[in-house]
Amino acid sequence: MTSLNADFYSLDELKSLGVNLSHSDILISKRATLVGVEYIEFGSHVRIDPYCVITAGHKGVHFGNYVHIGAGCVLIGAGGIHIDNFVTVSHQCILLSATDDFSGKYLVGATVPEELRQVTKAPVICEPYSFVGVNTVVFPGVTLAEGTAVGAGSLVRHSLDPWKIYAGNPLRLIRDRNTDLEDLAGKLAKYV
Repeated sequence: MTSLNADFYSLDELKSLGVNLSHSDILISKRATLVGVEYIEFGSHVRIDPYCVITAGHKGVHFGNYVHIGAGCVLIGAGGIHIDNFVTVSHQCILLSATDDFSGKYLVGATVPEELRQVTKAPVICEPYSFVGVNTVVFPGVTLAEGTAVGAGSLVRHSLDPWKIYAGNPLRLIRDRNTDLEDLAGKLAKYV
């Protein structure tokens, strides 16, 4: 990976932040915010762009290999987030593994005591080769199955089928997605 003009942490700086560096080629912008870094696991060839906010609770946030998180993304990991190999989350996306109940039966917000809130926590899973388009929101408990692509500006409230393209609010199936990505990934070895 190349850093272009971006200001990414050096390996020594990442170590000083407590980032587990058991894998190689991790690029994290100095303008990204990582909360609960001890619960964040990075694979190899991971890039986190500027202005991302990634919060991890004890259920963790896991990044596989060849993962790109675009600028301005927010990943709320209290319920756990698992982003598998060859996944891209485009700019300004929000992945919520926890959300308040806004029905009016409970108070909402991080400053309110837990006993006065009703928070839904469930993992968000992005299986291999899935893609999340710009400005998309993914809710707790959603699994983007292998090869799923979600178009820009979508609202994802339920799990999606593999190798399909979805878009919109309300979300709708657009068409099947080509499965050649698996073959392309096999050719990647000659580039590393």
